Amino acid sequence: AESTTTTTEAAPSTSVPPASLKVVALNGAGINGYAASAQQYLSVAGYTSTTAATAATQATTTTVYYAPSFEADAFAVAELLGLDAAAVQPLPEGTQLARDAADVPADANVVVVLGPDVQNLLESSGATTTTTVAGAATSGSSGSTATTTTTTTG
Repeated sequence: AESTTTTTEAAPSTSVPPASLKVVALNGAGINGYAASAQQYLSVAGYTSTTAATAATQATTTTVYYAPSFEADAFAVAELLGLDAAAVQPLPEGTQLARDAADVPADANVVVVLGPDVQNLLESSGATTTTTVAGAATSGSSGSTATTTTTTTG
């Protein structure tokens, strides 16, 4: 009867595969390139339909908002960012989360408003400095790592 060990380490069941989830990462921390770092971090984890933009207001902590029926997906994203369940909230109706309302399309499933609390995670993952991700569309302003050429003569 001891074979009933259950591990709760498995990712929560999600409604769509990570690559299909429409995630918007909004920089609410005022850190240059922060949303793009989160976008890259999430893309590496399989959330390739992530867009980056600027939040309407500054945030002290990161909040993961979800559209109806995408709660499990929001928890999966929050877990990836090292956040607890308290960080996951339903999308507030009538509240503009992005500086430009068009940055959060009506079909967005999960919106992450980034606070400075996940900066160490994003930086330790190398998301802010690494530009070696295959097919990365945004490599930041310093894409010098990809263009290093060594010439040997003689």
